[in-house]
Amino acid sequence: MILTFSNNFFISINFELKEAQINCHKKVMLNANTQYSSANSAVYSGFNINLSRAKIATRISATYRNAQNYYAGNHTLVKYSSYQKFNTSLSFAAKLTSNHTLVADLIIDQGYNIGYPALPMDVSLAKATIASITHRTGLKRVKNSLIETKLYYNTITHFMDDTKRPETIMHMDMPGWSNTLGFYSKFQLEKNKHQLQARVDGHQAYTLAEMTMYDSTGSMYMQTLPGNTLANLGTALNYQYKLNKLYTVGANTRVDYYSQVVKNKIGILQWEGFGSKVDKPTTNWLNSTGIFVARQVTKWQTQLTLAHGNRLPTSNERLGLYLFNRADGYDYLGKYDLKPEQAWQIDFKNTLVIKKVTLSATLFYHHLTNYIYAKVIDGYSAMTIGARGVKTYQNISYANLMGFESNLKAKVKGHIYYQGNARYTYGILPNNLPMQQIPPLKILNTIRYQTDSFQLLLEHQFAANQNRINLQFGELKTANWNTFTVRAAYLKPLKKGYIQFNLAIENIFDAYYREHLDWGKIPQPGRSFVVGLNYYLN
Repeated sequence: MILTFSNNFFISINFELKEAQINCHKKVMLNANTQYSSANSAVYSGFNINLSRAKIATRISATYRNAQNYYAGNHTLVKYSSYQKFNTSLSFAAKLTSNHTLVADLIIDQGYNIGYPALPMDVSLAKATIASITHRTGLKRVKNSLIETKLYYNTITHFMDDTKRPETIMHMDMPGWSNTLGFYSKFQLEKNKHQLQARVDGHQAYTLAEMTMYDSTGSMYMQTLPGNTLANLGTALNYQYKLNKLYTVGANTRVDYYSQVVKNKIGILQWEGFGSKVDKPTTNWLNSTGIFVARQVTKWQTQLTLAHGNRLPTSNERLGLYLFNRADGYDYLGKYDLKPEQAWQIDFKNTLVIKKVTLSATLFYHHLTNYIYAKVIDGYSAMTIGARGVKTYQNISYANLMGFESNLKAKVKGHIYYQGNARYTYGILPNNLPMQQIPPLKILNTIRYQTDSFQLLLEHQFAANQNRINLQFGELKTANWNTFTVRAAYLKPLKKGYIQFNLAIENIFDAYYREHLDWGKIPQPGRSFVVGLNYYLN
């Protein structure tokens, strides 16, 4: 058993669902956990269980979160920040033959009374159902080969709610829906010095968002995102070849076809009032390519990557009608004939290992053309009460992004370890205008003491001032800040399994601060005492 901090203590992103594991060393593996945080009186509880046999397995998991309005630094209450969330998932795996496996997954996620303090309304209900079925096999005569095919479907519903806001002048209902059906099939092969990956995928998504405004005279209805269908079909190829002991080269390419059209008659008529024909499909062919060369010796690894890619405009950027953007305080109108963005990219990464120290650094430069940027529309009145005006989107000539990320890991002495990370991004638009929503320099330092049963971690975060702001976008300067956190975990073996105790004090000095990308100057949580308990049966 390896001692780890509870997943709730760190922010992580994982887009792959944990699947049922067949033929495990234990027929039953169980993990149950619970946690309490004082800043928002939040209770988090969950469990997952894997039932394994020689040819079949089932995994069930569920989590429940209930949090009240949180307190920022200096014991400042942040209204409308409470929420309730429930998530459950079921995974079933079956080994049909020695070379064929079938996996079925189902996720049901529901949120209630989700507060958005930076917005003029909250979400009374948000629910999602995600289902998929996956088949895996391989070439019988090739050991390291994989052929995987997945079919998936998801449906999402959310209802915006302003009835709990006493400052609401005019009540609005704002529901939205999304349904997506898709598939992918991929092939992986590794033989001698060659690695090959090929993939074909596609999906079709239907999205719709509505708004009904009520006043003393009646109601007014509109579609803020007209009912539209976006269809995609793409294929990709990735190849790597190891030239010798020192050098590896690789190349990848991808081609996508997109077609988008509004299907709902009301949405079509709304856009006709703005002179746009959205019932005629808009199509795009997108491509991306990249090459890299890597050199690795005993202590030093370096890699240079050159790439070109495209970004399709989002449905909101193309079809949104009076969508309020809290970041700049404007209502937004989409632009149906927006061109995709293009990007040219250079990344240069180096990793150096010297005894007990690992140092890595990445430099990057991105040049974007047809960059999608907002502009104010004169003569239009905002729909949202209190909005500063109306904007739409346009393609401008270019934007440049550059920066670095570095990471240092070191074993200081005995059971003491250090890890540091620094990130900085610099963005610029034509006429030397700063790119909007670029975070400042951020540094994370951690010192960890770790044994088989005990772990103590001291964490320091620092963010510099962000004075390079885009006034056209309505950005505000952000002051620098520091936070300090201490975490501890103790692992105790039992007759059956292990129990882990977790303690933490987050933001020890109760700093009042906000990240630069936080909307509406909403501050982050202040000091919070966190206690947790994990039980493992494996």
